[in-house]
Amino acid sequence: MEQEDLKSKIENFMSDSNISIDDKVNLVKNQLNEEAKALMEELIKQGYSKEEVMDLFLRCANNIELINNDKLFKKTVRFSDEPPDSYLYEGRDVWTMIDKAEVKLNIPFMTTSAKCVTFAAFFGKVVELTAGKGLTHREIMDLIR
Repeated sequence: MEQEDLKSKIENFMSDSNISIDDKVNLVKNQLNEEAKALMEELIKQGYSKEEVMDLFLRCANNIELINNDKLFKKTVRFSDEPPDSYLYEGRDVWTMIDKAEVKLNIPFMTTSAKCVTFAAFFGKVVELTAGKGLTHREIMDLIR
């Protein structure tokens, strides 16, 4: 019953148009257990929008198992096809094609201390950043490393 009460509180915060999204996040965070709070902070740090995170906790409340199995993390990642002439670029350095500072700014750092599923956010950002750049799959792998 505690989970349902928490979901109800979150739903009330979300439906109040007089509260900013930042205030909603703080109100919800104050209702969560320590593990769920850390998870919320980690997700926002990884680049998930506050709205996505709020919707996640509306669905799952403090239930970490539900959160880890949520549809938010069940994304299919599809890189574009390699250019047909990719064999011509075997020796090309990926950093001549994409700015290293832009990569560091936009792609979250993968760490073993992450509190939640991070691959969806990580690869989503990689796909977003590399789309349309004409990179070979080897170059994308070099970028990931």
